[in-house]
Amino acid sequence: MKKFICTLTFVIIFIATTQAQDIEVIPQLGHAAAINSVKYSPDGKYILSGSDDYTVKLWDAATGRIIRTFSGHVNEVKFVEFSKDGTKILSYAFNEIRIWNVLTGQEIRYFGNYSSDIFRGILSPDSKHVLCHLQNDIKLIDIVTGREVKTFLGHTSDVLAVAFSRDAKQMLSGSFDSMVKLWDVETGKEIRSFNGHTSKIVSVEFSMDGKTIISCASKDEVKIWNVATGQEIRSFSEYNNGIFSHDGKYIFSRLGNGIILWDAVTGREVQTFSGHTEYVASIALSPNGQQMISGSSDSSIKIWDIKTGKVVRSITRNNHSIYSASFCPHEKQIFSNYGHAIKLWDIGAGKEIKTFSENGWYNSSATYSPDGKYILLGSLYYYNPVDTRLISPLIYAIRLMNRETGEIIRTFSGHNHSIKSVAFSSDGKQILSVSSDAIAKLWNTESGRELLTIIGDYKVILASLSPDGKAIITSDVSGNITHWNSATGKEIRTFDRHHEWLVYSMAFNKDGNKFLSGSEDKSVVLWDFASGKVIRTFSGQRKGISSVCFSPDGKQFLAGSYDSTILLWDAVTGAACKTFSGHAMRVNTACFSDDGKRILSSSSDGTVRLWDTGSGKEIASFISFADGEWVVLTPDGYYAASPHGDRYLNARIGNTVSAIDSYRSVYHQPDVVRDRLSGAANR
Repeated sequence: MKKFICTLTFVIIFIATTQAQDIEVIPQLGHAAAINSVKYSPDGKYILSGSDDYTVKLWDAATGRIIRTFSGHVNEVKFVEFSKDGTKILSYAFNEIRIWNVLTGQEIRYFGNYSSDIFRGILSPDSKHVLCHLQNDIKLIDIVTGREVKTFLGHTSDVLAVAFSRDAKQMLSGSFDSMVKLWDVETGKEIRSFNGHTSKIVSVEFSMDGKTIISCASKDEVKIWNVATGQEIRSFSEYNNGIFSHDGKYIFSRLGNGIILWDAVTGREVQTFSGHTEYVASIALSPNGQQMISGSSDSSIKIWDIKTGKVVRSITRNNHSIYSASFCPHEKQIFSNYGHAIKLWDIGAGKEIKTFSENGWYNSSATYSPDGKYILLGSLYYYNPVDTRLISPLIYAIRLMNRETGEIIRTFSGHNHSIKSVAFSSDGKQILSVSSDAIAKLWNTESGRELLTIIGDYKVILASLSPDGKAIITSDVSGNITHWNSATGKEIRTFDRHHEWLVYSMAFNKDGNKFLSGSEDKSVVLWDFASGKVIRTFSGQRKGISSVCFSPDGKQFLAGSYDSTILLWDAVTGAACKTFSGHAMRVNTACFSDDGKRILSSSSDGTVRLWDTGSGKEIASFISFADGEWVVLTPDGYYAASPHGDRYLNARIGNTVSAIDSYRSVYHQPDVVRDRLSGAANR
């Protein structure tokens, strides 16, 4: 009894201590797209990266573990940097700059919506100002007030690169006009121009001592200049984007998927860094000059030992985008489509139960049959698993798979390009498919026979089948929505164009008398199907609409967006009811459970999330990793996992991150996860 009391006391104290420390359990998820910019923190402890996946990530430099993801941009992040004191970061995406607090992850300041496009921006060394280049103007803006302090005028074309000297007294700029200019920051006056490049300038940089500068032009041309005289010291060709070593004796340049170190005086190649499989977009040196980081289009970050040229550590993506996810009708199961595999999850038990994967096959789309017995796959057979040769020509097919066994029951052949979407009629007797060659087809589920082909005057990009199976609506590349008779293939009506851009999502209500259309123009339109009239337009998201879905009673609907959010709308009043935020990237699908009490969403961030409709809160996320391991994670850090799944979980206190090992006994609680998923009270 005494031993039990001591043990219980230890557990209570440990839990109280960990809660007081504000521990967060976070999954190790890498970037899902090309990495455009990488930087070391001033103390060398952290690495910052910006990606085409719209996110900025903070990493522990020693371990490669993820510390924090900064989400908010709605375009590809092209540039990131730390403030000189390491407390703030700046990130730039097209026409917007954001300043963040490194410790909390909170956004401090947003700069955007200018009359001219912002091409990039950097922090001043004292972190009090942002230097933005807007077309051929350069503006110094106060971070606190947002007020424009100074404008630098002189370039005749768009400014593409800027840099401060170490003492912040001077500034460099490079432009589309092939000119490099040196400015006095205090007066805003041009000191001198550096003439000699014949193509646009893509980067500029001061040496550590400020006596020389390096400029890089788009036609693989690097030049070193004397700051005091403006004279060219040396020129190198066939290199792309260079940075000085800290002592100024060497230059690091990106060349394709490699990095070259060369002598700044002689031009002699000293070292080659090879390891990336795609284009290297960014490089940066550690504060001590002993290591270098690189970010690549292959979505990886590599840490290099400069002396040996060897990779010290790679930070890569360890999961995959999820194209779709859906509730199994009448069952406590969901599926998630990762392309190369279909995963089945038991949401009652809180675990992954099956994986269906066939070598050589890739599933671009998937959906449950109305009775939940089958999963319909839009598939591509692209390589021979025996000799790993690519298949030519590629094979495109719709396949009907038994949910329990994974057996392919029937194959529907007829499309000649990748299959973008597949859907059942409400009775399951028909199948509607759309391929990337802009053709929609209607099939008989039982026989596999093709019933109808719709091509239209313009290329079809999306199609939806009415609940009674009598009508098909399509959207096309002209922005039109068209109604077709599903029995004859005859065009009935083209709806008046209401969206400004293309329509990428449509859905009927249960009765079939209304439908939704979601567009790239960030709006959702509710239509009366019989009259073709617009009932209401809904707008509220910062990026295009990727998914729309009616609630079972038709009174509400979901709109998933490229901005990573899901909005719940009242279809009757037009009011926005709730916003579901948590995904780090675009939402690919969002749907209701049969009773409408829960919402399931899938995202390119590699997670499936389950939400409570009433509260708008996330219940749990489902994550499957490339090696077959998985975790089910609640927002407050409790988790269930496969035998080695929690190797991908980190414990973070502030900006200190470690493996979950020390906290496993506290957070590895499958019973708590099951209770949350079943709707029981928090334990």
